[in-house]
Amino acid sequence: MDTSDGNAHFSGATAILVNNDMDLIQYQASPVIYGALHFSIGGDLTAGSNQGRMVMARGGIVKDVQCLAKTAPTGADAIFDVNTYDGASYTSMFSAGARPKILDAASPPVGGSQPDDTYARRCVRGAYGASIGAGSVVTLDVDQIGSGTAGADAVVEVRTLQYASPLERFLNHDD
Repeated sequence: MDTSDGNAHFSGATAILVNNDMDLIQYQASPVIYGALHFSIGGDLTAGSNQGRMVMARGGIVKDVQCLAKTAPTGADAIFDVNTYDGASYTSMFSAGARPKILDAASPPVGGSQPDDTYARRCVRGAYGASIGAGSVVTLDVDQIGSGTAGADAVVEVRTLQYASPLERFLNHDD
């Protein structure tokens, strides 16, 4: 085998050579599933943190957050916040002015927003077993409920692009 010109010629039994400097010749994207984390808060809203929480089953990125209520808040907006766990604390994926909200006396009482904080806050990862790592937990806070009538019976959907394994369809139910 002469490789002085950068080419290799094989005849008969062939060994596979591995070169760490090789460029990938074809990119295979991971299948993506558009899904939603669904948080439901029954009754009158009350302000507080960690009012809903979800451990992610697979990695992905949050695209937007939509919210709606049966009863609109009056006197002030109902404001929600969505956080991810960074390994030490829960951190918002929104700047203060961009949090999803239902406007004062909105009809219909709906709202939403796209995350605008750092990319790392919008990325989530799947968690398995007893260990919960950075990015695997998403929580919902209610930051403001209205100052006259509190909003009531709210639903907040965190819409995500979730990445699946290319071979996921071949797994057993308990894999």
